[in-house]
Parts: sequence; C-alpha cells; structure tokens
Amino acid sequence: MVKNKVIRNTIAMFSGQSGAQVIAMLFTVFLGKMLPDKAFGQIRFAITFVVIFMAFAEYGLQSLLIREIARDKEKAASLFWNSVILKTIFSVIAMFIGWMVLDHFFADFPEKRILVYLVSGSLIFNTWYFSISSVFIGYQENHIETLLFFIGKVIYVAGGVLVVLISRDVKAVALMFSIATGLQCIIAFICLVMRHRHLKFNFDFSIIKYLITHGWQFFSITIFTTLNLKFDNIFIGKWCPDTELGHYAGAYSLILAPIILANAFVRSMYPALSELHNNNDSDFWLRIAKGFRWLAALAFPVLIFMTIDGGRILTTVFKKSFIAGLLPMQILIWGQGLDFFCPFAGHTLYVLNRQKWVIAITGFSLLANIIADVILIKQYGTVGASVAKLIALLVMFGGYAFALRKWLPVNKLFRQLFPPLVISLAFSPVAWYLRPVMPFWISGPIYASLCLGTFFAVKTIKWSDLKLFSPE
Repeated sequence: MVKNKVIRNTIAMFSGQSGAQVIAMLFTVFLGKMLPDKAFGQIRFAITFVVIFMAFAEYGLQSLLIREIARDKEKAASLFWNSVILKTIFSVIAMFIGWMVLDHFFADFPEKRILVYLVSGSLIFNTWYFSISSVFIGYQENHIETLLFFIGKVIYVAGGVLVVLISRDVKAVALMFSIATGLQCIIAFICLVMRHRHLKFNFDFSIIKYLITHGWQFFSITIFTTLNLKFDNIFIGKWCPDTELGHYAGAYSLILAPIILANAFVRSMYPALSELHNNNDSDFWLRIAKGFRWLAALAFPVLIFMTIDGGRILTTVFKKSFIAGLLPMQILIWGQGLDFFCPFAGHTLYVLNRQKWVIAITGFSLLANIIADVILIKQYGTVGASVAKLIALLVMFGGYAFALRKWLPVNKLFRQLFPPLVISLAFSPVAWYLRPVMPFWISGPIYASLCLGTFFAVKTIKWSDLKLFSPE
C-alpha cells in the first residue's frame, strides 16, 4: 500500500509540475515574441531579482516542514502556523534588504526598479504558499499540491497573455505576477482549511526556534543553488544592455526545457533509492551507476542537436533578433547539460545523509560562478556569463564525482557516461546534414531516434535496467 502511494504521488507530482513548467516556458516564449527585446530583458531581470530574495525569505523551510509533518502529524498545526509567522518576518526583512540593494546598485535603472517593486508582492505570497503545500505533501496528498501548483501557473499565464494582448505593458505583466501568486495562495489556503480543519492557530516560540536552528542546512543548499542559477542575470542586468539580457534569457529558457525531463527522472527515482538504501540493498550502487547511464542517454542527443541546430531553434521559437543569443546558448547548453547529472548525484548524497557535502559543493560552485561572472561579464557580456556558468557547473560536477568516489569510482562513473556520448557524436553528421533539408522539429526526432535505437541495439541501455530502480 505504501509503495503504491509513493508511485501514485510521484506520478501525480511530476505530471503536474512538468506540465506547469512547460506552460511557464511557453509563456516565456510568448513574452519574447510579443514584447520588445528590451522590455523582455527587463521583466526577466525583475522576476529573477525577486526570486533570489524569495529564497532568503523561504529559509529552506519547505523541506524541513515536509519531513517533520510526515514524521508527526500531531505537530502539523504548530509547524504550519509558526512557519507562516517566521516566513512573514523573513519576507519583510528580505524585501527591505532587496530594495536597499536595488536602490544602491541600480539607481540608474528606474524602469528595472519599478518592475521589481511590482513583482515583490509575490515574495510573501509564495513563502506562505510553500508552507501550505508542505502540509499537503507531508500528509502525502501530493495530487492536491500538484493541482494547486498547476492552477497558480495557469492563473499567471492566462492573466499575462490577456495583459500582453490588450496593452503589451510590461508593468502590467509584472503586477500580474504578484496578483497571480496572491490568488494561488488564497485558493491553497481555502483548500487547506476545507481539508484539514483541525489545523488551529497555535503560536509556539519553541517551534519557531526549532525551525530556525534546524532549517539552516536546507537554507544553505537552497540559497547556493538559487544564486548559482540566477546570479549571472543580476550582473548582466547591471553591466549589459537590456536587449542583451533578453536574448540571454530567451536562450536560457530553451535550455531549461530538456532539464525538466532530467529532473522528473531524478526525482521519481529518489523515493525508491531512499527505500532501497534503508533496506541495505546489495545492488544499490549498481542502480546508481545505471541511473547515470540512463541520464547520459537522455542528455547527449539533446545537447548535441541543440548545439548543431540552435540558431534555427532560437529564431523559430522567438524571433530573428534572438540569433544574438546563439553563442551563449551553445556554451550554456553544455554547462546546463551537467545539470542532467548533478541533481542525481546530489540526491544520492541526500540518501546517504551527506547533506553537508551538498552544501560544500554548491558553495564552492557558487564562489566559482561569482568570481568568473565578475571577471568575464564586464568584458565579454553574455558570452562571458555563459562561460562562467560552464565553469561553475564543472566545479559542481567535479565536486560530486569526488564526493561519490568512495562508492562510485571516477573511472566507473565515466564508463557510464562515455558510451552514450560516443554514439551521439557518431550520429551528429546526420543532424548537420538534415539542417538545410527539413525543419528542426522533424530532424531533431529523427536524430534522437537513431541515437536511441542504437543505444538499445548495442545494449548501452536496456529496458530491464528500469527494474533496478524499483523496490521489490
């Protein structure tokens, strides 16, 4: 019964969240097509700026709340309400600090500042929503949380599309972001009250103290990861034209599309691997090795094809002016390609209860990212930002390989990655040859099918491998 519930919750969570992410990505494409390149860059900057400070306000409490509520349902009311109180305080502090940073470093960019102020309303609403969603997940009601997450994205996208079609006013789009998160939070709270009427308000200072003292590890991982993903946008927004930031944001959004697939694969394996490790499974590390092999089989055809045909993808999905983002995208795709493997390695360390390793690795990666950003962006713009991201993710990948070397030696790890890479490279002339012959949405699946068929034909991957990822 427990296993069936885990499978059901996993499917519900990933179908809903992946669908919501796809909708959000399509909306980003819509904004890139409909708004001027400068306005698109400005709205992407504003959202990114607020998301960074949202991570400070959230304090990594969602993961802690889920774990504690799942362990002891009797504490759910105290954990929920006191987390809301704590997050409200953190949100006000984070918003105040964010505005100070904005006024100090972006005093000469009044349009950006106005957009950040309009988006800032989403900060406190999102932190409240994460507390609500933690209750549903803690009670293993993932289907409800997934539905609420999806509804929030639909509200924002529908409202944003309407605003753009009526006025194309980027300020209205920014305000809609805050309104949508507020509506999502209200709907979620109503569902929570209807589903769990027993969660009466209960202020408990000891719970607040517990959340602060036990949330720091989750906070460290969350903030390091968020800054690693978003900090380059802040430097670009400071030192580069808004148009260049818009082209970079467009390229980045396309790269994130295949990462959705990798994240779904990784997170769907995580509960099963946790159960297997707790049961002292003798084939645990064989399963981890096979997981890396499957991720490589998913990653390399996508990375190689987007490198070869990225120009047509960018100009077709967005518009011709976005060709300026081609070189940054071609560099970024190989940096973000490592994101097919890094989350899996991080989740493996979670299973081993090595969270401090993840903190150290993401921290060093962030440090490398910031240093490279400062050195490269001023001189090389978004190309420099792409190189900095690649350096940071190489540091992260190297750190995870080092951390896992005791159980999964580096030579064994690379033996999992190289066969899919070699096969994908062998078929790359096909992708190159098909470029002038047919649209990329036809040539891409043909190239991927050739790679996938060969993977199975030479037994690089096998369907029987999937049995290794499920508890008996």
